[in-house]
Amino acid sequence: MILDLRGFQGTQRYAPRRLLGAGGMGAVYEVDDRTTGGRVALKIMLDDDAGHLLRFKQEFRVMAELHHPNLVRLFDLGQHEGRWFFTMELVHGQDPVEVLRQEDAAGGETSAAAIVSRALAETVVGDGAARDASREAVPVPRRRHIACDPDALIRIVAQILDALEFLHRHGIVHRDLKPSNILVDLDGAVRVLDFGLASRLDRALAISHDGAVVGTLAYLSPEQFRGEPASTASDLYALGVMMFQLLTGELPFLGPPMVALAARVAEPPPRADERVPDAPPALCEVIHRLMAMEPAQRPSIDEVRAALGFARHAPRPAPRGRRARRSSWDGSGSS
Repeated sequence: MILDLRGFQGTQRYAPRRLLGAGGMGAVYEVDDRTTGGRVALKIMLDDDAGHLLRFKQEFRVMAELHHPNLVRLFDLGQHEGRWFFTMELVHGQDPVEVLRQEDAAGGETSAAAIVSRALAETVVGDGAARDASREAVPVPRRRHIACDPDALIRIVAQILDALEFLHRHGIVHRDLKPSNILVDLDGAVRVLDFGLASRLDRALAISHDGAVVGTLAYLSPEQFRGEPASTASDLYALGVMMFQLLTGELPFLGPPMVALAARVAEPPPRADERVPDAPPALCEVIHRLMAMEPAQRPSIDEVRAALGFARHAPRPAPRGRRARRSSWDGSGSS
């Protein structure tokens, strides 16, 4: 049952200022915290589905105790008038697509502005929808100009790697890494968001309670699609897909989501420098290795750092957002 949130008046502690956005599972408000006098983001359940509630609480429990500069921080879990909610750090900024669009080195139709969101089909569709999708024509890849400043991309990637290293060291796999779950704040610091699908390595199941593959199809690793457990290498695969997309302006596997999924388990990944010949070879090689079909063939975080020529922390901040602000949890994520 979908709940009507238009009349949400807040709680005794939290006074809503504006709706930041809504996704398939939750809505997020910017709220004033009457206790501290500060301002936070509040995510509230949109429905009363038991599976969604389990994921909602899991998101909070997984991340509430983990503090890192490149992860959004969670605060309080509560219930108000039958609706579960939690609060988190309010971050103003933009996702990498928006930031790198501003740093575009080539411009024109192949700029990062042309990176489309058509790939962000959220959860796997049924067999009938998959059959319908398979009848759609698959676009033919063509050579393009590079879609963003490679140095700016690397600076963002450096901070994402720091966040992933921290999560993996604590036994957590994100399982839904994608541009809309990453935010570059106004100081150039990267935050990884949306842990609704995160799970611990000791129970990192790739299948939900109803047997559906979970995650965002465009960034789903081959092993997750095969129904195997997600691992740290699965997050790195998603990072490779995202880097390919940001660098070239399109996803590595084109076409309807299910067709693209089938391709990634049947054939080697394409190379970014086949789409953008002017891209740095070292960067293209890293992207190609990250998208290897088998998890064991993907590089470690330290190997990615070494190949791209930086140490554990980014040598300088990512480019700042200079256009309209976007607050964390604007509803574009998976939940």
